[in-house]
Amino acid sequence: MLTPQENESTKNGWKTHILHLEDYDLDRELVRHLLEQAGLNCAITAVETRLDFERELERGDWDLILADYSLPAFNGLEALAIAEKTCPNTPFIFVSGVLGEDIAVESLKGGATDYVLKQRMARLSSSVNRALKERDERLRRKKGRNWIWSRARSGFVFWATMTLLRVCPIGLFCKIGWRRPLPARDGTR
Repeated sequence: MLTPQENESTKNGWKTHILHLEDYDLDRELVRHLLEQAGLNCAITAVETRLDFERELERGDWDLILADYSLPAFNGLEALAIAEKTCPNTPFIFVSGVLGEDIAVESLKGGATDYVLKQRMARLSSSVNRALKERDERLRRKKGRNWIWSRARSGFVFWATMTLLRVCPIGLFCKIGWRRPLPARDGTR
């Protein structure tokens, strides 16, 4: 049995919210079963049509999107494009039986995080866990950058990797050495 990987959602006891675009009931149930068997604490919302997919994207804060490539009304690349516009930071994984190599490469270039062939569903849980970890890391880095820039706008002097940095008036970081910081505009150090 697979062990669950820890991601930000499961670590805090939250459910991982997954939007699953799939038109075949048995495949939806298989995905649900595999993720539960892997120990992923998830709430899966299944949709079948483009309208339902767009509505759910607008309505929800999704941790992950799983999508079949071949659907009756539209294809997975269209779903990927819609998801990229609506929620660009949400990982998108294709789970499909008809995803050829050329389409797989095209989907990854278009922003998909990964793809899992229905003939190799054992990869699903590791692919989902990796995508969630990558998303958590991106969000942490973004939060860190936002923190740095919020301090930078106030002229805050801070330490980073043993080097004192000061925010220059134009908003750039100036390396000024870690022993002798330059005085700030108000004459303080």
